[in-house]
Amino acid sequence: MLRSIMLYTWSWPVADGHYTWSLGREAVPTCSSLLPMTTSLPQSLSQVDPPSCNETESAFTHIYEDHLWGSGDSLSGDGSTFSTTKALCNVVRIAVAMVFEEKSKMGDAPSMTLLDGPSGDWYWMPHCLKSIESSLPKGATLHYHGMDIAQPALDLAEKHRHKLGNKIGQAIQVVPFKQVDLANIGEMTAATSGIKFDLVVCHDALQHNPLQGARQILDNFNSLGKYLVIDVDTVSDNFRDIQVGEVRCIDLQRPPVNARPLCLDENAKENKGPNGAKEGEWFGVYQLPMAWS
Repeated sequence: MLRSIMLYTWSWPVADGHYTWSLGREAVPTCSSLLPMTTSLPQSLSQVDPPSCNETESAFTHIYEDHLWGSGDSLSGDGSTFSTTKALCNVVRIAVAMVFEEKSKMGDAPSMTLLDGPSGDWYWMPHCLKSIESSLPKGATLHYHGMDIAQPALDLAEKHRHKLGNKIGQAIQVVPFKQVDLANIGEMTAATSGIKFDLVVCHDALQHNPLQGARQILDNFNSLGKYLVIDVDTVSDNFRDIQVGEVRCIDLQRPPVNARPLCLDENAKENKGPNGAKEGEWFGVYQLPMAWS
């Protein structure tokens, strides 16, 4: 159903002190304000034909092999350092808590699955998972699945996984990483044996894919996941198309997607840094399937 959006505005402190992003007349709460009280925590996107799997793999392999996104802490780029993913990790922790709270209310076993795609070179995520593991409900378990299309990134990720012994703490099991094109539902289904994931985490993927590829990735997450944590870049250029591996920001709240998140938290460190809000990056939690116009 088409949602008419007339105005985007900031809504500053409300009674409980939380900031919100207002989409038209509907206020989107911060993710932190949705934290379960029982849980303790520290037009269309079809303008061009998508690239083939080989083209996508070649583009991202070239990026990693030639260090085009930098050669510092993470070959996945500046957006994958500990400092730049702190807010993202917090939103992932909140989403995990939401999943377990829901399972508790439904009387389901305290076990969940998490898909991380693209997982990149797996630099920041182990640190985040350690934080999540320390705050899981008693007796809970989490099965982590990482996917990427670039083999050099997967090789680095596998080295990290082996160093950790395939586990993080006692509650998180890390399965072997899989080489998958996120825009290819056949590859994703085969790699996961058709698992329905409780939570999908997708960081800096849509902005590096053509519009049709981005739409296919979202369609695939709709098929395979229940909740999604993803970037919402408010300094966006939604209708500008790119070649695979290039960059342009996407705001899922704006046309042509018009998808309202359950909550949003700002990446304040990035947006208020010395270079200003280059992407206007926020992190949102969406319930899947995501409804769009």
